[in-house]
Amino acid sequence: MFPPANIDRELAKRGRPGVWAYGVIAALVVFATPIYAQQPLLGASYVGGALLIGLARWLVVRRFDARYDADPRRWRLIYAVTTLAAAALFGGVSAVLLLRYRTSWTSLVVLLSCAGVQAGATVSLAPLRRLLLAYLALMDG
Repeated sequence: MFPPANIDRELAKRGRPGVWAYGVIAALVVFATPIYAQQPLLGASYVGGALLIGLARWLVVRRFDARYDADPRRWRLIYAVTTLAAAALFGGVSAVLLLRYRTSWTSLVVLLSCAGVQAGATVSLAPLRRLLLAYLALMDG
């Protein structure tokens, strides 16, 4: 059974501050380390993908009041898909970067960014445990 509307409202409210965090953190990781200089296509794709997913998530949470009552199930699905897409992108690229950079300082930056994003997600996704667990599984790859 789907969660009640107040849980969905809480997810939308908690999700607002973090929607752009993925793009900002991805840009910091890519441009503050040698990643962009050594792998420009991966770096640019990572930042661009994170910003596009952030835009999609922003639209979903911003339009909660206008869209939710018409079709709560659809809102939940779109919210879950955009949230899990962010986790898949961040976790997948982080895994590739960790394999590439192994025990260098760049890997430490990647690991710290993952830990920070997961900590934020734990707070924002806490109202819906299933989504949180799926998110963490994708982030940990």
